[in-house]
Amino acid sequence: MTGVLLILIGTVALAASTLLNRRAVTHLDPRAIAMIQLPVSGLALLPLAWWREGLAIRPDLAFFGSLFYQAAVVSIGTTLMLLWLVRHGGAARASGFHLLNPAFGTLLAATILGEAVPASDLLGVVPIVAGLALVLWPGRL
Repeated sequence: MTGVLLILIGTVALAASTLLNRRAVTHLDPRAIAMIQLPVSGLALLPLAWWREGLAIRPDLAFFGSLFYQAAVVSIGTTLMLLWLVRHGGAARASGFHLLNPAFGTLLAATILGEAVPASDLLGVVPIVAGLALVLWPGRL
């Protein structure tokens, strides 16, 4: 239940930040927005991370590799992509693409980590694609 609550809070925060970004900082470059948003969000989450997980760090190749991937690809890359989508397609359409995150996560787990993909995960893609279709093509369904 805690995980579901955290996902709900994150989803509401994402929707609110997408709408606020569209209205408040349209004059800023997406890179400048990312340079502001990412450190602020990291600092905001630091107490929660410390409380839930502790701050034990093993400075090895796996740590620095995952840190680089999380910072460069997941944080900066996806934030820039989201901001580009907001500017070129609108906030509702950009938020709709977040529906694809579980599908891409499953795809990456299967291809990179070699995990088995159960039929229930494949079936879970159906409502994701349907939801994305509703957001992107509201008059066609």
